[in-house]
Amino acid sequence: MATTNFFYKWILCIRRRALGEPPNAAGKWLAVPGLVAITAFFSFVFPIQASPSVHKGIVLVIADGTSLELLTAARIYQGGVTSRLNLETLPQTAFVSTYSYDSMVTDSGAAATSLARGFKTVNRAVGTPPPGQPASPSIVDLAKKAGWVTGVITDDSVTGGTSAPFVIAHNHREEEYIIANLQVQALGKNCDFLLGGGQRYFQGPPPTEKEAKYAPILAETVANLAQSNIQVFDTWEKWQAAPPPDLAKPILGIFAPEKLDFIADGDRKPHLEDMVSEGLRLLQGSGKSWLLVAEAGLPDKACHLNNAKRALEEVLVLDRTIALIREKIGPNVLLLVTTDHNTGGITLNPGQPVGAKGDAILKASPITKLPILTFATGPGGVLDGDQFTPIDPNTDWNNPKSLSPALQRTVSAFHTGGNVWLLGQGPGSERVRGFLDNTDIFKIIAANIEGK
Repeated sequence: MATTNFFYKWILCIRRRALGEPPNAAGKWLAVPGLVAITAFFSFVFPIQASPSVHKGIVLVIADGTSLELLTAARIYQGGVTSRLNLETLPQTAFVSTYSYDSMVTDSGAAATSLARGFKTVNRAVGTPPPGQPASPSIVDLAKKAGWVTGVITDDSVTGGTSAPFVIAHNHREEEYIIANLQVQALGKNCDFLLGGGQRYFQGPPPTEKEAKYAPILAETVANLAQSNIQVFDTWEKWQAAPPPDLAKPILGIFAPEKLDFIADGDRKPHLEDMVSEGLRLLQGSGKSWLLVAEAGLPDKACHLNNAKRALEEVLVLDRTIALIREKIGPNVLLLVTTDHNTGGITLNPGQPVGAKGDAILKASPITKLPILTFATGPGGVLDGDQFTPIDPNTDWNNPKSLSPALQRTVSAFHTGGNVWLLGQGPGSERVRGFLDNTDIFKIIAANIEGK
C-alpha cells in the first residue's frame, strides 16, 4: 500500500510540473529523488542483463589461379549453364587489379603479399617490400596484436608463395627450407596454427643434391621443432586419432610431402573442407575474435599443367569449402573470397549445345570438331618438341588485323594479367564493390580488425 501511495504522489508531482503549477512540499522531495527511487525499483524488478561480449571473425579464402572463365567452366561442368556455384551467390562483388611492383603480371608471392600486407612488391618475394620501401605487418600480425587467434590453411605446401606472406617475410619464395624455418619461429607468436602440405621442408628427407645447401637449415628446423611446444601432426590419420587439438599450444599440420593430391586422381584425405572445418572449430571454440586465411592452391597447379578436369574438380572442392564456411559462421563474420591471379588463359570455346555439362565440355565440339576448353599457354601446346609456337618475324603489329598466336607451347602455363574477382558477405563487405586493387583487400580486413 505504501509503495502504491508513493507512486500516486510521484505522478501528481509530475502532473503539477507539466501544468506549470508550483510543487508542494512533497513534490519538492519527490521530483528528483523520486525519479531515482523509481529507477531503482524497476532495476530491481527488471534487472538489466549485461551484454555478452561480441567476438568477431574474418575468413579470407584465396582460390589460386582461378580466373572468372574457370569459375564459369566449373559451374557448367557441375550443373550446366543455368546452375550456380555456392560462391556465386555471395552478395557483394568487385573486380580487382593484381599487377606487382615490377610486372604487369604478378606471381603468387607478390599477389599474396599485397593481400596480406597491403603493399606491392617484386615477383618472387613473399612478404618483403621492394628495395628501399618500408616493411608492414600482415593481417595475421594485426589480428594477433589485437588479441585475436589466427590460423592459415592451404592444400598446397604451407611454405608456398600464397600462404607464406601471411606468416613470415622472405625475399625469395623458392627458398622453402628457409621459409619453413621462419614459420616454426613464428608459430605461436603471430599464427596459432598452420595446416597443409610441406612435410619435406620441416622433417626431411634430406634435400636433393641440387638443394644440398639447405641441409643445415633443415637440420635446424627439425631441432627447433623438437625443442618447441608446437603440436606437430604429419598425417591426417594422426590428427583424427588424437584427442581433438586445442590452441593451448601452437599447431603445425603437414599432411603431405609437398602439395596435397588432386581430387580428380582419386579421393584424398584431408580435403580442403576437412581442414577448414577443423580450423573453424579451433577458432570459434577459443572464446576470442579470430582470423582464418585459407588457400585453395590446386586450381593453379592444374592450370599450369593444362589439366582441365583436375582444375574443374578443384574449383568444386573450393566451392564445397565456401558452402561449409557459410554454414558454420555467424552474422558477425566477414567472409571474403578472391583469387590472386589468373593462370593459363583458359577459354570456353563455342560449339556445345546449351544443355551440355560434365565431361562433355572436356571433349571436342560436335559442331566445330575443336576443343571446348583450351589454354593460351602450357604443355598442351600444338607443336611437339618446340618451346614456343613460332611467330612470323614479318608480322606488322601496328596492323589491327594482325592475328596473335594462340595455344603457345610452354613448359608450364603462364599467369595472365587480367582483373580478377572478389566476393564477400558480412560486416565490412559493403566495401566490396566496383573496381579495386588487391591492396584494398588488405585495407578492408585491417579496418575490420581495428573496428573501423
